Amino acid sequence: MAFLAGSTVVAQDSGVLVDMEAGVRFDAKEALRAAVARVDRITVTPSDGGFFEVVDGRTVPMRGADDVLWEISGHAAVVGLVDAVEFKTGLAMPCRCYGTHRLHFYSGAYRKFTLSFHHWSRLRGEYGGPWRSDSELTEAGVERMLQWFSDHGFNAFSLGRAKAEAEERDRQRRRDQLAELFPASARSWIPALDINPSWDPEITARAADLAALYPDKSKLLLDCWRAFGIMCDWPDHRRLPLHGEPGSFLLQAAAEASATDFEHAFRGLTAADTTVRRGAFAHLAAVAYKPEALAKWGPKWPVQLAEARFTSDPVTYAADAVSMLTNLNTPSANELLLKIGRSFAPKADSLAKGANEPAREALAPGAEALMVLAKRRVPAARDLLGDKLRAATGAERTVLEIAMACYEERPIIEPRHVLCAVGNGEPAELAWRMLLAHDAEIAASWLVTAAHSPSYKVKSEAKEKLAAMGLQLLQPPVVEVDPYEETLRRRHLDPATEIAKTTEALLKGASAVEEEPLRSRRAWAYLAQGEYAAAIEDLNRLRAQDGYERAFARFCLGDDDDAHRVLYSATRREKEVGPLYRLRGCIEYFHEDFEDAADYFTVASKTRGGISAEVFRHFAMLHLKSKDPSPLGRGLPEPDTHKDDWPNALVHFLLGHIGEREMLAAAERAEAREQRYDLSLAHWVLAELARLRADTGEERRHLDACLAQKAFDAETHALALRRTAVLDEQVRELIP
Repeated sequence: MAFLAGSTVVAQDSGVLVDMEAGVRFDAKEALRAAVARVDRITVTPSDGGFFEVVDGRTVPMRGADDVLWEISGHAAVVGLVDAVEFKTGLAMPCRCYGTHRLHFYSGAYRKFTLSFHHWSRLRGEYGGPWRSDSELTEAGVERMLQWFSDHGFNAFSLGRAKAEAEERDRQRRRDQLAELFPASARSWIPALDINPSWDPEITARAADLAALYPDKSKLLLDCWRAFGIMCDWPDHRRLPLHGEPGSFLLQAAAEASATDFEHAFRGLTAADTTVRRGAFAHLAAVAYKPEALAKWGPKWPVQLAEARFTSDPVTYAADAVSMLTNLNTPSANELLLKIGRSFAPKADSLAKGANEPAREALAPGAEALMVLAKRRVPAARDLLGDKLRAATGAERTVLEIAMACYEERPIIEPRHVLCAVGNGEPAELAWRMLLAHDAEIAASWLVTAAHSPSYKVKSEAKEKLAAMGLQLLQPPVVEVDPYEETLRRRHLDPATEIAKTTEALLKGASAVEEEPLRSRRAWAYLAQGEYAAAIEDLNRLRAQDGYERAFARFCLGDDDDAHRVLYSATRREKEVGPLYRLRGCIEYFHEDFEDAADYFTVASKTRGGISAEVFRHFAMLHLKSKDPSPLGRGLPEPDTHKDDWPNALVHFLLGHIGEREMLAAAERAEAREQRYDLSLAHWVLAELARLRADTGEERRHLDACLAQKAFDAETHALALRRTAVLDEQVRELIP
């Protein structure tokens, strides 16, 4: 199944797309030709923005999604492009990538739709486009399209495809290089290079078939290790040998070896060349922490490998060596951990911010080795730990104090120990376990401290113990306010003044630490003034850019796919998801997918989405012609009796209890309290009611009134802005 513009459901049959309602074939080229009937300009931008690179030790933004790489004007030129392209029948299943470039089609200043270019061979329709999903070009169509762009001064497509083809040839060469290591009958089974592991059950079966071709599976291991050794010389070897193809395929085959086979292969490493030994390190270092690997192949080899790796390069491989030995408690493993611990030199300025700093800090390999030995209470490590402790400062000292407590009959644990934010909270958890083991009753003040530990386990258990005492942490009161409260608190600030002040500070040469908050403030000011493109420029230069503000600006600028991607990412990460789901619903609402919009607004209304989410859902249900007569079912809260108060007046108006004049009067009173988005919402509601009546003149009048409130940061303003642009475009299309 696929969906075309306008939510027309189509079914694919034998490569031909058929409209189930009209019974006609879908032709991508004709759909594109119809879509560009009034297009007079095309721009090309990168596929996505917000990428960063490190230059001279500083993180700086690379290209942005708004960087126009190429532009052409004139309807005749647009028609020439459409004439050049040629599509296969049907729509292809879309891939998961964002593509290489995006083609934006404009009618005057109005962006009608966007197509993204994928794999140098397919065009994906985005919101508002002539189709959704991917329409694949024929080989001749690709050649003609790329040639058209080259003829008009844009060679990036031709150069990009040439580079991609060269990379593909290199990938095939590397895949064939590995295949040559294995029996001829199995060479076709080796998967193509991919950074992702295959989940194809046939590939898993083929891995077992490959192992079956080796009567002596120690030879299988040596061949796999040679393959891994070759892959370690590739630029992307850090991903491919262990987490992608053909690495995962070879790992599955190698797992068929028995303990005896492994012993023979491991002994054979002494006579093997450096490529095989390097591949063995890459393989075994990845499985050394797995109990099943230790149980199957024995406990000796991790120690030998860890020692070889640590001895060859202590700085680079100390962490790997400790990781390989963490789950192995044998005399030889402990001796090597002791050796790594001796190499640990505490820094004089170690984590100077202190152990209570909430930011997680990495644990030095030498300190981690001493921590492992302390948990095992290895006597030889105690004196060494004492020597290191005398020289340590900051958080490293806290970690070593926790380790030393393991040797004490009654360990001395201090509050800062359970607050230690080093090593993902493991030292803090160790301190907590020792405290519980030696203190039957823990004071409530101690539990309050532990409830703020960076360790989730410590935090949870401390809160449970407080609850058992009938106590709980004091939480700041939750005030149910509209999500625009933060904006309202800043209403007394003039956006133009904010822009001038922050721009002046940036021009004076703000430091890297100062630049981020300055740009964040200026981006907010641009949003509050309706300068969305300028806001995006600042938001693209912030590291924490994937949030509501960026998506809101994108939606106002008509870039709905990027707005949706940002919101999708943010809703998986943020705690306050009400505004995010509300804006996702607005995107679907604008494109008249009212069913999805209603679902998003329902979630938003349950997660502090405000009255606007309830009203938006109400209108989505009206567009769907919902038969549910109840106010709650129609997306509205139960109103109280105060018909003169906002937002009760709005709810009573929608239920028919009061008239338009009374509702607007209540909105104006709210406006007097500097809540101008209330009057904006009131006029948007009236515009939508006019739209449902097909009264375009009245709709336009209220849309203009909505925009006149200049509530630039409200979704009602954004929807009115986008809807007004659509009406303007419809008027232009009526003009010969």
